[in-house]
Amino acid sequence: MSTLKGIVRVFTPDHITNFMYRLINVHMEDSVFDGACGSGGFLTKAMANMMQESGGSSTNEAKEIKKHRLYGIEIDKRVYALAAANMMIHKDGRTNIFHGNTMSEEAQKWIRKINWKNGDKTDNLSDLQKYRITKVLMNPPYEKKYKPIDILNAVFDNVPNHTDAAVLLPDHKLEKGPKLKVQRLLKHNRLTKIIKLPKETFSEGVSVSVFIFRTGETTEKHEIFTCEIQKDGLETIKNQGRQDIKNKWPNIEEFWVKTIEKLDVTADKSCKWITPDLKNNKNLSFPIPEKPFKISEDDFMKKVMDYQMFKQKIGVKEFNENVLKEIIYHSAIIENNDEITISSQKRI
Repeated sequence: MSTLKGIVRVFTPDHITNFMYRLINVHMEDSVFDGACGSGGFLTKAMANMMQESGGSSTNEAKEIKKHRLYGIEIDKRVYALAAANMMIHKDGRTNIFHGNTMSEEAQKWIRKINWKNGDKTDNLSDLQKYRITKVLMNPPYEKKYKPIDILNAVFDNVPNHTDAAVLLPDHKLEKGPKLKVQRLLKHNRLTKIIKLPKETFSEGVSVSVFIFRTGETTEKHEIFTCEIQKDGLETIKNQGRQDIKNKWPNIEEFWVKTIEKLDVTADKSCKWITPDLKNNKNLSFPIPEKPFKISEDDFMKKVMDYQMFKQKIGVKEFNENVLKEIIYHSAIIENNDEITISSQKRI
């Protein structure tokens, strides 16, 4: 996490960028967009994976990927420079990163220019550009004052309908966000899946989920598939952050990618369907299961005793005084190691 001009930026761990890439089935013929690209983590991951699929960085397909299939917007000048440098290190792609505010008309016009020949959104498929945006990967700023829901609305309004998007947000952001803006988001875009990530994903303590959307559709009258990944297999190494030193994550990732792709509620006990309440902005996060009710034997006996005293109209104060009197005047108290034994004389 870093702070720039008061903006707290939580950069996405590398294994999560790859996981989200797979969750929406990005491939070499897709065009990937990130409306809050930060240092470019999603874009460089997409570039590397897509070029590997194309056969390597020297192929004609790889050149096309770098030139036409990676797009991002970043508002902070220093982070924008970092993103551009990051793309250069990964062999170009920097020319398609826009420096500006995603919510501005200038930025939204730039997004539309990527997708439509005349620069204006239309339902006419023949007006779409050859290299239009087909997938969205994002981790927008989380704080309310930076308007993450507005950022999502701005992006989804300007990419083509039926675009798959994977977005990283705090678990309850949609339930606690601006009610009308969240309702607008879900009225025009379908929330299909919520994947709660391990609580250790970010060392900063932010508990997050991956929210999967399909643009230009609606969440109304549709259930949402949810699940929870409790462990990712990574371990914290002193001064080096969390690392997969035992190589556990690949198998974990594979299991969850297949489970989520198949919507298999039998694969793990956390998997379930939920019905969103769009009127009240509820049921828009992974449902945390309630802990089963448990009562100890001591608590049970205390409740039984309280009930018997109530039935016999015995006051607690009076009872305590009588018990204490018996212990002091009619009992023997023996202390032996860790045990204390109280014996009372039999009344005749």
